[in-house]
Amino acid sequence: MRLSATANSNDDDGFVHVQPVIDKLPETLTVEQREKAIALIKRNADVLGRHEFDVGRTNLLTARIITDPNHPPMVEPLRRHARVHLDVIDETIDRMKQAGIVEDA
Repeated sequence: MRLSATANSNDDDGFVHVQPVIDKLPETLTVEQREKAIALIKRNADVLGRHEFDVGRTNLLTARIITDPNHPPMVEPLRRHARVHLDVIDETIDRMKQAGIVEDA
């Protein structure tokens, strides 16, 4: 069942990302319970991720890592990966950059 039988498809465009949640609602719900659950999910759709790297963030606080000034920074060499995985690793890193999760160092 997709969203609601009475829902307008133009109204539901902003809720495409919550469709998997709606699809997994239990079949044991009554029609009224299902409609209430769908309404709840839609009301809170803004807190559910839209894609794999939509992890949320805040600008309300800043985290700092305080290190001991008497110790030099630790350095660890890059780990080797199989060549068959390198393209997937590069693609994932590019998608994480686009999502603002990581940045070049």
